[in-house]
Amino acid sequence: EFFDKDSEIISNTSPTASNIIKRIIGRKDLNYEKFSQLAKCMKSLDAVIDISGFALGSKWGNRVPVWYLDKISLARKYHVPIYLMPQSFGPFDYSQDVMQELKRILPDVMKYPRIIFAREREGFDMLTGLFGLENVRLSSDLVLQNKCIDTRNIFTTPRIISVPESNSDSYSESKSRLAGIVPNMRCLDHGDKEKILAAYREIINYILECNYKVILFRHSREDLEFCGLIKNFYPDNNNVIMIENEFSCLEYNEFVKNFKFLVCSRYHGLVHAYKNIIPCIALGWAVKYRELAKNLGQEKYIFDITDSKTQTGEIINALSSLLDNYDENCGVIFKRLEAIQGNNCFDIFEDDFRRIHNK
Repeated sequence: EFFDKDSEIISNTSPTASNIIKRIIGRKDLNYEKFSQLAKCMKSLDAVIDISGFALGSKWGNRVPVWYLDKISLARKYHVPIYLMPQSFGPFDYSQDVMQELKRILPDVMKYPRIIFAREREGFDMLTGLFGLENVRLSSDLVLQNKCIDTRNIFTTPRIISVPESNSDSYSESKSRLAGIVPNMRCLDHGDKEKILAAYREIINYILECNYKVILFRHSREDLEFCGLIKNFYPDNNNVIMIENEFSCLEYNEFVKNFKFLVCSRYHGLVHAYKNIIPCIALGWAVKYRELAKNLGQEKYIFDITDSKTQTGEIINALSSLLDNYDENCGVIFKRLEAIQGNNCFDIFEDDFRRIHNK
């Protein structure tokens, strides 16, 4: 540990000593001046709110979970309440020796957070079953639970939310005739690239036959390349438009409102769509995609596009069903979203935080 009494040592280290600390901590970009102020900073905090998303599990190797647990241990050391907002946990596919050590360490550390919100049933079951934790609650994604955002609480100066207008020259259509395609570059790591691209081409051809204009856009920076690969199938087709904008989460949320439906392979791309009552064909492989779709009553519209057994015809049939029952699907999403937001993690956190500070 390099806190409290060691902070003065760190701030006055020689270059040689700094290199040693780099090796111990495993960070080449560590700012020692800021690091030396960590103890003072921790003592001034009222709470720590963690929104990691996905960090505690064997998919990240051994080091990332250790850093994650260290963060909680740090909060405990300075008696700062910590809340783990909705995120994924697991899997814990470690060797027998590592798992034995984890079962010794993890329960002691993870019992400290006031509340652990597990985003998926699988993670909830692991934390409660494998490690015997009692401070875990099953919860939907926090973006889905959030009712509204006051940007005055985020930015010190007003920000302009800039997104392409649906009536611009690039694609002049009303929402009722716009379909969004949001691919995920990671799909190509998990499945057959040519088969996946061919599937997208068939899906888009069907959408065009249904007289919709298709807009290709990215949710993550790396997905622009995937958008380009799809657009290459339609180089001169003005009904397939590629948007190269890199959106902030606020801009993405505004932009997605332009569409009647999405074919989406990014988790939070789906979250923002559902939050705006926009039905989707979800093309994801992980548990979190399936649980998200199920929570919104849309489980029959999710497919693992990376699975060689998945038939494109099944996806197209599901899309046909989605459009034929469009109003019904919107109604289901609306009711499920209303229920989710009625018992949301923000209110639960606020109630607990006020309670412990009013003692």
